[in-house]
Amino acid sequence: PCSGCPRVVYCSRECQQVAEGSFHKYQCQLDLYGLRQKDTKDGCTIFNSLTIIAGKPAAFWIENQSKFLVPNAASDWPTANNTELEQMTNLFDMITNENDVSHDSHVRHAVVAVFLLRSFRKTTFYKDSNILVDETGSLSKEELVIGKLM
Repeated sequence: PCSGCPRVVYCSRECQQVAEGSFHKYQCQLDLYGLRQKDTKDGCTIFNSLTIIAGKPAAFWIENQSKFLVPNAASDWPTANNTELEQMTNLFDMITNENDVSHDSHVRHAVVAVFLLRSFRKTTFYKDSNILVDETGSLSKEELVIGKLM
């Protein structure tokens, strides 16, 4: 099991060390599994988005934001998955379904994204990438990028 929360179990000590040193570290700091009481379509969408975002350092998302936030020109899909950046780019290309999401779902997602962005301030997610975020101020430009990705 995770050394910080009893809800996560790993297949090996190696997988535990990798997870606790990266994505699960932030999930654990947020007690994400404790907050996730009931699975709904919106809940799964938001949880999965947060899992993907927390899986890479904040600096990765900031440095590569144009690859994820600017629509790609039509190309053969899927493209190569030889690097982590290619994997994430293909994932974002695959899950873009903006036209299929209702207005109410957009509103719910936006409210939860703001909550999660504010919650990330209570973790080391930004600090681990040497990104300074004012815990009491408006959302920073870096936080807005992360929010758009969610």
